[in-house]
Amino acid sequence: MNENDDLERLRRMLPPPAEPVLSADRRRLLREHLMNEITPDPSVSAAPRPRRRLGWVALPVVAGGLALALVLANGGGVTNGGPAKAAPAAPATAAELLDRVAEVAATKPVLAVRDDQFAYVKTLLQDSTMTMNGKQVTAQLNPMRQTESWTSADGSKPGLVIDPNDRLSPRSTTEPIKDPSLDAPTYSYLATLPTEPDVLLKQIYQHEANDHAYGPDMNVFSEIGRLLRGQIAPPALYTALYRAAAQIPGVTLVSDSTDAEGRHGVAVAEEYQGVQWQWIFDPSSYEFLGERYVVVKDGVYGKAGDLLGQSAVLQRAAVDRAGDQPQ
Repeated sequence: MNENDDLERLRRMLPPPAEPVLSADRRRLLREHLMNEITPDPSVSAAPRPRRRLGWVALPVVAGGLALALVLANGGGVTNGGPAKAAPAAPATAAELLDRVAEVAATKPVLAVRDDQFAYVKTLLQDSTMTMNGKQVTAQLNPMRQTESWTSADGSKPGLVIDPNDRLSPRSTTEPIKDPSLDAPTYSYLATLPTEPDVLLKQIYQHEANDHAYGPDMNVFSEIGRLLRGQIAPPALYTALYRAAAQIPGVTLVSDSTDAEGRHGVAVAEEYQGVQWQWIFDPSSYEFLGERYVVVKDGVYGKAGDLLGQSAVLQRAAVDRAGDQPQ
């Protein structure tokens, strides 16, 4: 495996701001543009590109060690005639955090999306342009930007992606999704997935079995992360995804992290070749906030603490037409 393999694997680890289905011509133009963003060592031959979704040039995270404080209401005094209740202790493990997140997700009202509607997602993100210098990757953070995507709920209509960083086409119409899958999901498709965590996890592992971009556990963590950030799904599926993620080997707890909007939260993370990918949650409400990508071990991708990218989910809604803004 050469350095170009490693660079390409990191690039594909980081998820796209939307899930467009692209025409062959546009896919070719984007691929040419993407390759122009990379300056590989001329002494290293380019490696073939394995199957994977169109990904960010690079995205973010960062781990912190700030513990979440325990607070007693009114300093432990009396409220409404009775003793104040202590706030629940901060989760001690990734599994405990994901269990709390799953419990909250299960109580959420269903955001019904009709087949003739569109799932709208607004995201704040910052990615990186990466350059291979010999055996070292140099990541240059790009300016923060806001993206919006509209995906046909049943896949029958063209979608829309607005990304100001896409110099080829900042406002792109995307093709209908004729055969929805985990690679090209729609709301209607996600509503058909099993909600038993064990069954769902097995299905995702099987789906990722032929993808050798990185280890199977990181593949599955990556796949679930794409669904959490870039889609709208029934609460039962979100609940199952969180409980499934708790079973992935290597998932760890990060007690303090920050999303692209600067919101602090508690996170779960998976690591691959010294790069950590975090899912960040509000420490009180356990709402999904966004992601952060950070180097945690000195190596080919930089020094520990180097930020590679970050995102924040700002809004999700069901709208009637591509381009409509939620009211």
